[in-house]
Amino acid sequence: MICSLCYPSSIKQVYSNKAWQQAKWSQPQKRKQGAHNPAERDVHPEAIRCFSDAAWKEATLRCGMGWSIKSPGNDLLQQGSSFRTHVSSVLVAETLALKVAISAALALGATRLACFSDCQDLIRLLNSGGHANELDGLLEDIKFLCSKFISISFLFIPRSLNSEADALAKAGLVSCCSSPV
Repeated sequence: MICSLCYPSSIKQVYSNKAWQQAKWSQPQKRKQGAHNPAERDVHPEAIRCFSDAAWKEATLRCGMGWSIKSPGNDLLQQGSSFRTHVSSVLVAETLALKVAISAALALGATRLACFSDCQDLIRLLNSGGHANELDGLLEDIKFLCSKFISISFLFIPRSLNSEADALAKAGLVSCCSSPV
């Protein structure tokens, strides 16, 4: 037992905080309602969700691109895959995949768009207005496409939450490698 005359109040506070922490950890944690992805909290409620990914093969400089477009209620609106040759890096491949996905959402008539990618470098570039010499033309294309929307956001998600687009990108790469180019 702690004597209040022997210890300053700050020490008593530490002991009471420790007891509170122990009690807090012993209680079952309530799961927050809403999105399983923290990035979803930053999305306009009427925004179409667009997930993109790329699979790149350095030996052949080919990439597969995949995208999945979902309604605000998470219903699948469209998905697709394609491929490109002569792609110099994985970052270029990811940027191409995002550009194709944005174009597809625009063709569907989306006016608000939330773009999700597991390429953290690309999301940082887009959100900071930065540039990378190998991407400058593609980033300008994306900026032009962005002007067609009322609102657009770019959000990073972990690879585990982007599995549909990833599978589509890999399928695109397989079709590229199996077809004569």
